[in-house]
Amino acid sequence: MNYLIETSRLGLRELTPGDARHFLDLNADPEVVKYTGDPPFESIESAKDFLEKYDQYEKYGYGRWAVILKKSGEFLGWCGLKYLPELDESDLGFRFFRKYWNQGYATEAAKACIEFGFKKLNLKRIVGRAMAANVASVRVLEKCGFHFLREIDFEQHPGKYFYLDVYELDDENSDVTIREEMPADRDAIFEVNKAAFGQEDEGRLVNRVREGEHFVPGLSLVAEMDGQVVGHILFSKIQINHLKGQTITLALAPVTVLPAHQRKGIGKMLNRAGLRKAYSLGFTSVIVLGHPEYYPKFGFEKASKWSIRCPFEVTDAAFMAIELVPGSLEKMAGTVSYPAEFQEE
Repeated sequence: MNYLIETSRLGLRELTPGDARHFLDLNADPEVVKYTGDPPFESIESAKDFLEKYDQYEKYGYGRWAVILKKSGEFLGWCGLKYLPELDESDLGFRFFRKYWNQGYATEAAKACIEFGFKKLNLKRIVGRAMAANVASVRVLEKCGFHFLREIDFEQHPGKYFYLDVYELDDENSDVTIREEMPADRDAIFEVNKAAFGQEDEGRLVNRVREGEHFVPGLSLVAEMDGQVVGHILFSKIQINHLKGQTITLALAPVTVLPAHQRKGIGKMLNRAGLRKAYSLGFTSVIVLGHPEYYPKFGFEKASKWSIRCPFEVTDAAFMAIELVPGSLEKMAGTVSYPAEFQEE
């Protein structure tokens, strides 16, 4: 059988009307649908009718998928991504027959769907919702790395809303270590910037920021390979001036990789690690001025989406921002202010 997504144990394929009996039996178990808000199907015909009218694949290119145990061909349940046009969100969902619970299938299938969503569908964020009482589903979302954001109403019951961003994907290059800079790295960081940019301006910027009040310990990261510093990324504090005052955010600048090690995914590793670290330190957004085809891979969007402006003239596409916490840039319309360290000596 040809599967759209595969793991070591599972294969995921599109749902078909031929799955009607499985859907009828799945929703007939009150324990399975206890926390979903979904009623059971009245008959196999109603289940078949639901599947015949299921149009997510045609409309959006993805949806919920049947989960099959490869070694036996058994239908375990379903898992997948549902686009919610009214919210412009992609929601992760899953449902399995009770006899397949507590065997890791839900987590395995969910992780595969997440990877497919980020790598194949180019999604920037995937969300998850569950009733607060649905401890098992909440645990699956947590195992997949989702962050709890807020309490919500879920089918007229207390619920929880989670999210996961594309920059949180695991990296695959095991030969490279991303770590915080140490004092002994400073000369190497300067030389990496000089070699990559063909000038000393970026290295001097790093030195100025490091000595200033806007430097954030822990957000100057290096990529190390075989004991050599081959890349570097820096995040430092800047502010957005808006009608209600000033809000601290981060500037991503610069990021660099030695020319001999470019196009090996090291820059991607630095960006992802830096954004994860920024989130862990309590920062909720990042601003970057950079290539409009590169940074969206990590979830950046035009800052103009939030009416946030650059203090000097740049193209709209090149001035970007990312919310590390959903909603953190709402009502932040204003102008970014860069500190004196960003001015050339």
